[in-house]
Amino acid sequence: MSSALLQSEARSPAVLSGSGMAPNTTWARVAGAAGLVFIDGHEDATPMELAATGEAANMEVAFLLGLTGQRAPEPLRSRAGVLRPEAIAMLGMRDDLWRREIAVPTIADRVWLRPAADLHDDPGNGGHQAAGVVAAQAPGWWLHIDLDVLDRNGFSACGAPGEVSLPGGLSWSG
Repeated sequence: MSSALLQSEARSPAVLSGSGMAPNTTWARVAGAAGLVFIDGHEDATPMELAATGEAANMEVAFLLGLTGQRAPEPLRSRAGVLRPEAIAMLGMRDDLWRREIAVPTIADRVWLRPAADLHDDPGNGGHQAAGVVAAQAPGWWLHIDLDVLDRNGFSACGAPGEVSLPGGLSWSG
């Protein structure tokens, strides 16, 4: 799926895409100056070397932080590491079992991260905190939302065929 960069009168960029890696070409232009609020069921920090499928959507955070991508082809390689760890806040992750199966450690010790289990009682407050963390570190920021952050009972149309459903997602009602 192609992506499109939109620019509003308020100069707020938005990237519409079907691929998690699409923002990276735009990120290169704002390297070190932008932040990211990342709402997703997965940390998406799998190193390229450990990605069994090669699917870029499993590694965009690792790539943006420079934790992987050193052996990627150009021009992708030169775009690795454009996001400072203190300028990212992550919400909704619940892929710890899957990461353990493939021996990928969490990045919770590197970035501000609140798993889905910590958000069930008050997801709005979690979002407010995440925005505050990122706004304090960057003059502007991106918002990434992957609908796999939602519980399958509330939104069953997410996930790849054959993908194991992750328990404990968020709901539409909070």
